[in-house]
Amino acid sequence: MAKAFALGEAEAMSTDTAAWVVTADATYRGGSGRQRTVAGAETVSVKETVYPYYYSPDDYSGGEAQMEIWARMELASTLVSPVVVTLVRPGFSTANTGDVRYTGEYGAAGKLLTVPSSGTQFRFVRLGIVNVTTAASDLAPYNLLIEVTTAAGSTGTLGIDYVILVWARGRALSPTGVANDTNYPTFAGSTTASTKTIYSDLSATVMPGENVQGGAQLWPYPDHGLGGRLLEWPIGDLEMIGKLSSLVPDDPTSDATSEQLAHTAMVHAAVTPRYHLLRGS
Repeated sequence: MAKAFALGEAEAMSTDTAAWVVTADATYRGGSGRQRTVAGAETVSVKETVYPYYYSPDDYSGGEAQMEIWARMELASTLVSPVVVTLVRPGFSTANTGDVRYTGEYGAAGKLLTVPSSGTQFRFVRLGIVNVTTAASDLAPYNLLIEVTTAAGSTGTLGIDYVILVWARGRALSPTGVANDTNYPTFAGSTTASTKTIYSDLSATVMPGENVQGGAQLWPYPDHGLGGRLLEWPIGDLEMIGKLSSLVPDDPTSDATSEQLAHTAMVHAAVTPRYHLLRGS
């Protein structure tokens, strides 16, 4: 079975610091996550083992795949210059064996996080893309390491709820890293029930939740679509994940908003087989 994503709960990951504890909290997925009360300059990390042979390589890549890492994090406004360094390294303890691979966007320097303007709030963060090799069935596993460093003067809560791994060339999404202002292409413009359809070319239409209202037929209206990879399902078993968020991942705005724990949606995937388009010789 070719997996297209993995979701890791932070409380199930390994950690390097005894004080980076599993904490019961209803605002976390599953009711708990990793939390740390920060006191000054320090570095903490979580680690997850990734088995590359569970995954399919990107097309025409020579066995490589681009693994994109995301995390739902809890950040106090009193954290000073928190930086996340994300990398993969060999999944065994032998020293000086195998190379470390950092994300292409942020490297060893890491990514500076935007803290909220007040309080302790949740943010969904894109940590970057790491190239991994997936072609051989006898490859050693990777250790995915997420290190968070805070500067002197930092206080308050630092937390990780969960981590999502997806293939960068196998996902579609709304814009990230931009302000959630009036110019943002909102996926759902109202809390009123509606039906949004994303087509294989990532264009979209929207219509009210009820197809018939007051005896009149309602037609779909063009709406904001998505960017990323076209929706073409591979042959065989498939796993999907849908992430709905009340905030824009990596919004550079420092405010007091916090990402909601969950949203409710009914999802239907209508798959059109294309094998009939192939002609035999």
